[in-house]
Amino acid sequence: MKNSLPIALAAAVACLAVRGEGYTPPPQALARAIRPDQVAAIIDEAPPSAVVSAPAALLKPVGTNAVDAAIVAALRAAIADTRTNIAQTAGLTDLQIAALYLAQLTRDVTPLVGNVPTNTVEYLIGAGMRLDLENVK
Repeated sequence: MKNSLPIALAAAVACLAVRGEGYTPPPQALARAIRPDQVAAIIDEAPPSAVVSAPAALLKPVGTNAVDAAIVAALRAAIADTRTNIAQTAGLTDLQIAALYLAQLTRDVTPLVGNVPTNTVEYLIGAGMRLDLENVK
């Protein structure tokens, strides 16, 4: 009795084929990646000590989650100034500009000093960002 179901299904398929009726199997369900909002929720709910990464495609100009949005909000003035003064950032998202800006804070300024008109933090950060953007190409 255990094997009667597969035999019955095979017989039904055979009958359909014999009578000339076409049998179309049901479409296969495709695997689906989680949506960006689901990824953002996972990142937002991660413990503070967790190391969380996300696909680069999820980095949107307004941020993808609460952490990204907070970073962009805190650096909104620097991002706007960067967009105004560094044309090479036109294709970057706000979060990418924020990351580029923050990366300058650990840079050695010695090689940059000769490339800026004044020795101010703004000019040094801008020079470092331009240098990083040139090295990406």
